[in-house]
Amino acid sequence: MQISKWVALGVAAFCLVAVGGIVNLAQLYYMAAMLITLPLVSYAIGRWMLRGLEFERQFVSPIWEGEEAEIIYRVTNPSRIPRFSISILTPDQSYLKSVRMEPPLFHVGAFGTTTVTNVVRFDRRGVFESGQFEVSAVDPLGVFTFTRTVAADGEIVVFPSVRPLDPMELSGSHKLGMNDAVAQARLGSGVDPAGVRGYLPGDPLRSIHWRQTARTGNLVVIEFEETQSANLSIILDTTARAIVGEEPDTTLEFAIRAAASAARDAVQHGAVVALAARRQDGSLSSASTGSGLDRGAGQLYPILDSLARIEAQADTSFAALLLDKMGSAMPGATHLLIMLTADAEVAGAVRRWIASGRSVAVLAIDANTFPGAARVDAETHQASLGQIAAMGVPVYTLPYNPQGALIISRVA
Repeated sequence: MQISKWVALGVAAFCLVAVGGIVNLAQLYYMAAMLITLPLVSYAIGRWMLRGLEFERQFVSPIWEGEEAEIIYRVTNPSRIPRFSISILTPDQSYLKSVRMEPPLFHVGAFGTTTVTNVVRFDRRGVFESGQFEVSAVDPLGVFTFTRTVAADGEIVVFPSVRPLDPMELSGSHKLGMNDAVAQARLGSGVDPAGVRGYLPGDPLRSIHWRQTARTGNLVVIEFEETQSANLSIILDTTARAIVGEEPDTTLEFAIRAAASAARDAVQHGAVVALAARRQDGSLSSASTGSGLDRGAGQLYPILDSLARIEAQADTSFAALLLDKMGSAMPGATHLLIMLTADAEVAGAVRRWIASGRSVAVLAIDANTFPGAARVDAETHQASLGQIAAMGVPVYTLPYNPQGALIISRVA
């Protein structure tokens, strides 16, 4: 488009000069000179459009993996000369895709401020450098384009996707042979009545409100304030040699999404949640929601932030992490072990946890269902899970799903 404009201007100027020479009309020479000068004036105006402008960029948090987010740009013009035909260029980064820019082309009035919203999507959870961005302006003729780079340091934290997760037996009721503990973990077992509700399978018989049940003909139970809720401790396997699949749908990413979803469900039921995993450098990453009395969704953010920063580590086996954490395990908690692969060493570590009287549940990622799973020892994995299940531990598996759904099944 710009080349065609240059050609049109050049041809027009040449024609004016040629005709002026034929008819000997000096005015045509002046018109040709003005036509040639016009791009220079337009160039100067276009170059001025970006001078002195002030830019501010803000990411609207929280930002979730696979979901649309907003980047807000505020452009301020401190001068009395309006600025026209300005646009902001989306950074060219593999993890970020621009959905739309509103407005794509904007103007800034004298001493005015314009807000531009860039709707983007992050295809992978993680922590990314926000880096610089570019702003462009076009001269009035549309012949020249000017670009200015604006520095904007900082980091972008993209939380892992939180998806529906089937309920798991996480309260230790498999040891008691009863369902009361499950109901207590989900609904609380305090002493302050909060009202009544319909009966749900697993509710303890002692909580049934017999008088209202007789009056209405439907089973109802007394619901108590969640002054006592089961704690949940999630221990996550990040061993690099156990990771298979293709980004962003690897066994590690599925494990992280499962951890985020289990933590979300536990927080919604008033539990305190702790997370432990190995960082890329082998150090221990820990996070906790703090007090379960705070019912706001924001209490989950420390867990999500920690999960966003996790990358594969190669030095420490998951069994070693379990043995390291056994001495500092959260008292009275159910420990959800999310493992990428199981072997005899892991089964032995779980046996020691059970022998110490701790409540344990296992969620194993079914690596054999992921692309590139040829290097996974399926026989050892299944045999080790069977050994763990034989200890009375609830064991669940999570297979690969092309849509990323978390569909779990229990190992018999």
